[in-house]
Amino acid sequence: MKTTIVQKLGSKSPIKNLRLRNINWVVGLNRDGLEYGKNEAVLNFHKTEAGEIVGIKYPGKESDSTREKVFKYDFRPKVLASNGEYLPDLTFFQIWEALYKNIPETDEGRALLGVIFYRMAYMIDYAEHLPLESQIEIKLSSNKIPTSGYLGIDFDLFKTHLGRWSAKSTWAGMSLEAFLYYNDLLALNEDVKYWYRSENLKKEKWKADGVGRVNTMLTHLSVIGFHSNKMNFASLIERFSRSKGVCAAKTDESVLICSPFLTP
Repeated sequence: MKTTIVQKLGSKSPIKNLRLRNINWVVGLNRDGLEYGKNEAVLNFHKTEAGEIVGIKYPGKESDSTREKVFKYDFRPKVLASNGEYLPDLTFFQIWEALYKNIPETDEGRALLGVIFYRMAYMIDYAEHLPLESQIEIKLSSNKIPTSGYLGIDFDLFKTHLGRWSAKSTWAGMSLEAFLYYNDLLALNEDVKYWYRSENLKKEKWKADGVGRVNTMLTHLSVIGFHSNKMNFASLIERFSRSKGVCAAKTDESVLICSPFLTP
């Protein structure tokens, strides 16, 4: 696998435009006649080698107008198992639990999985994912189905390196492939949420900083760092507490966890 170079945030960073492109795609979804809990739409984008279908369902619960804080464009990732049943939505605890239980035991395996989450944080080598026409749940009229897609992880770049982990359905009931796509869409929703909070609730310009996608994926990386004894337990817990459930790996920690696949 090719080496990844450490990335930076900021107004000139390539990730800013990539994140905005995806945020604007979500904002542009037609929601006419849709309401959380009553009439929701499902768009599916990816079929895994294990036969799962990964997509999104919207509007999400945080779009409910009766809430104190409303996030208009909220959605949630969904995974349709090969048996035709939807898997339950995951909490962050369930995600971290599944991740921790399935982290490879070898240094190389941990580093490889870690650099995948690092690349997801910074949207490196992302590809467009269009709706699967045969996999759209028609609660949308034809003129509401988007003709463009979101920029997401390209699993094909990694699957030859992942071997036996890729199809095992032990990642919260899904394959690793579905688990990564699920988390990628979750990270997109986090970006949409914090963009909306800045631009619409606080009436200030979105900073495109680490809050949202980047910190979410780098927190996953911290879990791998703890598993591989490359992050201190007390420091991890203190940062989780101080940052309200987020503990993004710092640059030097990321390099240590992902070595030799990530270099300064």
